[in-house]
Amino acid sequence: MDEGYRFRTLPDYLRPGLDLVFVGINPGLYSVQRRHYFARSASRFWPAFSASKLSEPVRRALGANTLRAEHDAELPHFGIGFTDVVKRPSANAADLKASDFEKWVPRLLAWRAFTGSPRTDRSSSSR
Repeated sequence: MDEGYRFRTLPDYLRPGLDLVFVGINPGLYSVQRRHYFARSASRFWPAFSASKLSEPVRRALGANTLRAEHDAELPHFGIGFTDVVKRPSANAADLKASDFEKWVPRLLAWRAFTGSPRTDRSSSSR
């Protein structure tokens, strides 16, 4: 879903049929510079996600005990996507204005309506 924004931002890792989508508020400047979600070494996202059972098949397939920001583009292959509510990067989410959300939320909702993702219709046979 790279729509040719007028600014550098993180790509959306979205596709139909995802099981889980992590939705950030907006990309941080450092993450955009590094071109990965939750790229700061102090970010708790990757260690916490790596410790979860959700990441087990990903870690096993990638041969990694701990996932890192550099793995973000691989996760859609495992049914896990990434995007942001607001695509405009900032140093801090507090820098965003209400107008940013008014502009960007409809885009996110349109993607959700178009794809029906993440899946919410679990049959008992898939549990």
